[in-house]
Amino acid sequence: MVADLELVQVRCYEVRARARDGFASADDVEVAEGDPVDMRVLVRHADDRLGVRVRTDIQSKDVEVYVDIAVYYAVPPGAEYPRDVQASFVSSVAIFTVFPFLRETIADVTRRVGVDPHLLRLLRPGDIDINPEFAPDPDQIPQ
Repeated sequence: MVADLELVQVRCYEVRARARDGFASADDVEVAEGDPVDMRVLVRHADDRLGVRVRTDIQSKDVEVYVDIAVYYAVPPGAEYPRDVQASFVSSVAIFTVFPFLRETIADVTRRVGVDPHLLRLLRPGDIDINPEFAPDPDQIPQ
C-alpha cells in the first residue's frame, strides 16, 4: 500500500486557542490528571482518496487548544485494500505524516496566545492503535 499511495494534500480544518487567564480563573478549571492531550483519528477511503484526519483537543491549566488537520493520499484507480492493511498504513505512515503539522500548529498557536508553547510528546510506533473494524461515517472526512 505504501508504494501505491502519494501524499496530495495537507488540510487544516480548524485551529483555535484560548489562554485561560482573563477568562475563568485557572483555579476553577478542572483538568484531568496526566497528559492533557486528547486525539481522535478519523479514516476514510473513498474512490481515489484516502483521508486521515486528526482532531486534537488540549485542556490544561493555562490554555485550551483545538486543532483539526487532515492528510490526503491519492489512491490508484480500482485499488482495494483490506481494513487491516489500511489500519497498518494509518498507524505506521499517515499518523507520522500529520504529526509534525499538528506539533508545529499547536506550539505556534499556544505561543501566540501568550503561554509557553505546548510541545506534543514524541510519538512512537504503536502509540496510536487503529482498529481495522472501525467504519467511519462517510461525511467525517469531506472529499
